[in-house]
Amino acid sequence: MNCWRKPQEAFITLKNIQAHNIMRRKLMKFTFGFVPIVLVSGFFVAGISGGTSCNTYPMVGSSYFISKKHLHADIPLWQNFTENKLVAQVNHRTLATFMTILATYQIGSYLRGASTLTRSAKFASAFLVLALWSQLGVGVKTIWESVPIHMASTHQIGAMTVLTAFVLTMHTCRRVD
Repeated sequence: MNCWRKPQEAFITLKNIQAHNIMRRKLMKFTFGFVPIVLVSGFFVAGISGGTSCNTYPMVGSSYFISKKHLHADIPLWQNFTENKLVAQVNHRTLATFMTILATYQIGSYLRGASTLTRSAKFASAFLVLALWSQLGVGVKTIWESVPIHMASTHQIGAMTVLTAFVLTMHTCRRVD
Protein backbone atom coordinates (compact mmCIF):
# COMPACT_ATOMS: atom_id res chain seq x y z
CA MET A 1 0.00 0.00 0.00
CA ASN A 2 1.25 3.44 -0.87
CA CYS A 3 2.21 5.53 2.20
CA TRP A 4 0.62 8.64 0.70
CA ARG A 5 -2.83 7.11 0.45
CA LYS A 6 -5.50 7.92 2.99
CA PRO A 7 -6.25 5.12 5.50
CA GLN A 8 -9.87 4.70 4.44
CA GLU A 9 -8.81 3.92 0.85
CA ALA A 10 -7.64 0.51 2.00
CA PHE A 11 -11.13 -0.43 3.17
CA ILE A 12 -13.52 1.42 0.88
CA THR A 13 -14.03 -0.53 -2.32
CA LEU A 14 -16.37 -0.17 -5.27
CA LYS A 15 -18.73 -2.53 -3.44
CA ASN A 16 -19.21 -0.37 -0.38
CA ILE A 17 -18.51 3.15 -1.63
CA GLN A 18 -22.22 3.75 -2.24
CA ALA A 19 -23.05 2.79 1.36
CA HIS A 20 -20.44 5.22 2.67
CA ASN A 21 -21.76 8.03 0.48
CA ILE A 22 -25.34 7.50 1.67
CA MET A 23 -24.30 7.42 5.33
CA ARG A 24 -22.20 10.54 4.87
CA ARG A 25 -25.10 12.42 3.25
CA LYS A 26 -27.43 11.44 6.09
CA LEU A 27 -24.94 12.60 8.72
CA MET A 28 -24.23 15.89 6.96
CA LYS A 29 -27.77 17.02 7.77
CA PHE A 30 -27.01 16.62 11.46
CA THR A 31 -23.45 17.84 11.40
CA PHE A 32 -24.21 21.05 9.55
CA GLY A 33 -27.75 21.52 10.86
CA PHE A 34 -28.52 20.29 14.35
CA VAL A 35 -25.12 20.13 16.01
CA PRO A 36 -24.22 23.85 15.68
CA ILE A 37 -27.73 24.92 16.75
CA VAL A 38 -27.74 22.63 19.79
CA LEU A 39 -24.20 23.71 20.74
CA VAL A 40 -25.02 27.41 20.43
CA SER A 41 -28.21 27.03 22.45
CA GLY A 42 -26.16 25.18 25.08
CA PHE A 43 -23.67 28.07 25.11
CA PHE A 44 -26.53 30.46 25.86
CA VAL A 45 -27.83 28.22 28.66
CA ALA A 46 -24.37 27.98 30.23
CA GLY A 47 -23.70 31.70 29.78
CA ILE A 48 -26.83 32.84 31.59
CA SER A 49 -26.81 29.97 34.14
CA GLY A 50 -30.09 28.78 32.71
CA GLY A 51 -29.78 25.25 34.07
CA THR A 52 -31.07 26.37 37.45
CA SER A 53 -34.32 27.81 36.12
CA CYS A 54 -36.32 24.58 36.01
CA ASN A 55 -35.21 21.25 37.48
CA THR A 56 -37.94 19.08 35.99
CA TYR A 57 -37.56 17.00 32.88
CA PRO A 58 -39.42 16.51 30.54
CA MET A 59 -42.01 18.80 32.13
CA VAL A 60 -41.80 22.59 32.31
CA GLY A 61 -43.94 23.25 35.33
CA SER A 62 -47.26 21.65 34.49
CA SER A 63 -46.77 21.33 30.72
CA TYR A 64 -44.26 19.82 28.31
CA PHE A 65 -43.41 22.99 26.40
CA ILE A 66 -43.07 26.67 27.12
CA SER A 67 -46.13 28.90 26.79
CA LYS A 68 -46.73 32.64 26.57
CA LYS A 69 -46.60 32.95 30.35
CA HIS A 70 -42.93 31.89 30.29
CA LEU A 71 -41.91 34.65 27.86
CA HIS A 72 -40.83 38.07 29.12
CA ALA A 73 -42.98 40.78 27.61
CA ASP A 74 -40.43 43.55 28.16
CA ILE A 75 -37.88 42.14 25.69
CA PRO A 76 -38.34 41.16 22.03
CA LEU A 77 -39.38 37.59 21.27
CA TRP A 78 -36.03 36.56 19.77
CA GLN A 79 -34.18 37.73 22.89
CA ASN A 80 -36.26 35.37 25.00
CA PHE A 81 -34.39 32.49 23.36
CA THR A 82 -31.01 33.91 24.37
CA GLU A 83 -31.63 35.86 27.59
CA ASN A 84 -34.60 34.16 29.28
CA LYS A 85 -33.17 31.36 31.44
CA LEU A 86 -36.19 29.09 31.25
CA VAL A 87 -36.82 29.49 27.52
CA ALA A 88 -33.13 29.00 26.67
CA GLN A 89 -32.92 25.83 28.78
CA VAL A 90 -36.13 24.32 27.40
CA ASN A 91 -35.06 25.22 23.86
CA HIS A 92 -31.68 23.51 24.35
CA ARG A 93 -33.06 20.34 25.88
CA THR A 94 -35.86 20.03 23.31
CA LEU A 95 -33.45 20.43 20.39
CA ALA A 96 -30.97 17.99 21.96
CA THR A 97 -33.65 15.37 22.60
CA PHE A 98 -34.99 15.71 19.07
CA MET A 99 -31.50 15.48 17.58
CA THR A 100 -30.63 12.40 19.64
CA ILE A 101 -33.80 10.53 18.72
CA LEU A 102 -33.59 11.47 15.05
CA ALA A 103 -29.88 10.60 14.73
CA THR A 104 -30.43 7.26 16.47
CA TYR A 105 -33.30 6.45 14.14
CA GLN A 106 -31.36 7.45 11.01
CA ILE A 107 -28.19 5.59 11.97
CA GLY A 108 -30.07 2.55 13.27
CA SER A 109 -32.28 2.22 10.22
CA TYR A 110 -29.31 2.59 7.91
CA LEU A 111 -27.05 0.17 9.78
CA ARG A 112 -29.76 -2.50 9.76
CA GLY A 113 -29.97 -2.36 5.98
CA ALA A 114 -26.36 -1.66 5.01
CA SER A 115 -23.93 -4.37 5.88
CA THR A 116 -21.36 -3.09 3.39
CA LEU A 117 -20.06 -0.30 5.62
CA THR A 118 -16.54 -0.80 6.83
CA ARG A 119 -15.91 -1.88 10.38
CA SER A 120 -14.53 1.54 11.30
CA ALA A 121 -17.64 3.29 9.97
CA LYS A 122 -19.90 0.96 11.96
CA PHE A 123 -17.82 1.52 15.09
CA ALA A 124 -17.88 5.30 14.64
CA SER A 125 -21.66 5.24 14.11
CA ALA A 126 -22.17 3.16 17.26
CA PHE A 127 -19.85 5.51 19.16
CA LEU A 128 -21.91 8.48 17.96
CA VAL A 129 -25.18 6.94 19.14
CA LEU A 130 -23.60 6.05 22.50
CA ALA A 131 -22.19 9.56 22.89
CA LEU A 132 -25.54 11.19 22.06
CA TRP A 133 -27.52 9.07 24.53
CA SER A 134 -24.86 9.48 27.22
CA GLN A 135 -24.90 13.24 26.75
CA LEU A 136 -28.69 13.32 26.93
CA GLY A 137 -28.61 11.25 30.12
CA VAL A 138 -25.98 13.47 31.72
CA GLY A 139 -27.99 16.56 30.72
CA VAL A 140 -31.18 15.21 32.28
CA LYS A 141 -29.36 14.22 35.47
CA THR A 142 -27.75 17.66 35.58
CA ILE A 143 -31.19 19.27 35.43
CA TRP A 144 -32.64 16.95 38.06
CA GLU A 145 -29.81 17.66 40.50
CA SER A 146 -30.08 21.47 40.04
CA VAL A 147 -26.77 21.80 38.18
CA PRO A 148 -23.93 20.91 40.55
CA ILE A 149 -20.54 21.96 39.19
CA HIS A 150 -19.25 18.42 38.63
CA MET A 151 -22.34 17.50 36.59
CA ALA A 152 -22.19 20.74 34.59
CA SER A 153 -18.52 20.06 33.79
CA THR A 154 -19.36 16.50 32.78
CA HIS A 155 -22.07 17.85 30.47
CA GLN A 156 -19.53 20.23 28.87
CA ILE A 157 -17.07 17.36 28.36
CA GLY A 158 -19.91 15.32 26.88
CA ALA A 159 -20.60 18.09 24.36
CA MET A 160 -17.02 17.84 23.11
CA THR A 161 -17.35 14.04 22.99
CA VAL A 162 -20.48 14.32 20.83
CA LEU A 163 -18.75 16.80 18.54
CA THR A 164 -15.74 14.46 18.29
CA ALA A 165 -18.04 11.51 17.54
CA PHE A 166 -19.73 13.44 14.72
CA VAL A 167 -16.35 14.38 13.23
CA LEU A 168 -15.08 10.79 13.53
CA THR A 169 -18.20 9.37 11.92
CA MET A 170 -18.09 11.90 9.09
CA HIS A 171 -14.39 11.09 8.58
CA THR A 172 -14.87 7.34 8.41
CA CYS A 173 -17.77 7.71 5.96
CA ARG A 174 -16.19 10.34 3.75
CA ARG A 175 -15.63 9.82 0.07
CA VAL A 176 -12.25 8.82 -1.19
CA ASP A 177 -10.38 11.55 -3.07
